[in-house]
Amino acid sequence: MTKSWAERHQDDAIAMMTRRDRRIYAALALGTIGLGLLGRRAAWMPSFFAANAGDALYATLVFWLLAIAVPLARAQHLAIVTFCACAAIELSQAWHAEWLLALRRTALGPLVLGTTFAAEDFPRYLAGVAIALIVDRHVRGWRPTR
Repeated sequence: MTKSWAERHQDDAIAMMTRRDRRIYAALALGTIGLGLLGRRAAWMPSFFAANAGDALYATLVFWLLAIAVPLARAQHLAIVTFCACAAIELSQAWHAEWLLALRRTALGPLVLGTTFAAEDFPRYLAGVAIALIVDRHVRGWRPTR
């Protein structure tokens, strides 16, 4: 028997109110880091993906880390905070304070803070947030059978 729209919507609402399993999101974060590092080194990767995926994966990673930190947060709130954080970091790349440049010269500095401001990164961040929202919806809607 097919469920009505209201029944499906109620099931979705219940699934979305559940706590995120931090282990799943930690695995997603590690996988995203792996993809990002692989994308920086892989010559076989299509040029479009290699040129654009890094920023999208960065935003996706920020979403996973926020989901781990605040497992009961609404996905929409995580998405907004993720995009704002990525935008703030991108905008900080146009600011050349000496202490910020010193942070960027560390081993993790360029990976976390970036190096050069580029306005075309903003749509890539939005794509990463959209990917994270889609995956989050599927992960939270999935329930193992017992």
